[in-house]
Amino acid sequence: MSTERFYKTLVIASLILFAFITPAPSNAAGGVLISEIMYDLSGSDADREWVEIYNAGSESVAIIDGSGDGSWRFNDGSNHILKLVQGSLTLASGGVAVLVSTSTAFLADHPGFSGTLIDTAMSLNNTSDTLKLSSDKGATFFGEVTYQNTWGGNGDGKSLEKIDLNGNNEQSNWR
Repeated sequence: MSTERFYKTLVIASLILFAFITPAPSNAAGGVLISEIMYDLSGSDADREWVEIYNAGSESVAIIDGSGDGSWRFNDGSNHILKLVQGSLTLASGGVAVLVSTSTAFLADHPGFSGTLIDTAMSLNNTSDTLKLSSDKGATFFGEVTYQNTWGGNGDGKSLEKIDLNGNNEQSNWR
């Protein structure tokens, strides 16, 4: 074998090996969970509610918006499609995205926000609600949390925040 052919073969083999060992964003939910909930803002909360999601997994996760195959849903009693407003739909390990009721209202309240922002229909109950995510058009769910207004954030301008991102969704793990 000639030296030139050997190097070409080596380069091709290296590229193939690199493709197999470089992790691509997964379309599966991985470790994505609900990490923060703003359900009852001071004053009117119409169009101003939001939910933060966090990737607690070790690999990037690809969120698919829209209504196609494998697209994600936010569920607050009904399945709602997602639409990217700004940022990236690839949620890196340790990364966050904010799901909002209305992006214009969220950006008016948080004008310096530059992270991933995703519009979805949302109407969170101010006493209790069950929220969950789906990565298969609403066929199955993950990241489910049922919050109560007794946990906090009840019209006081504060959100509910998950304290231990690897812990359970019991009241003691939210503040």
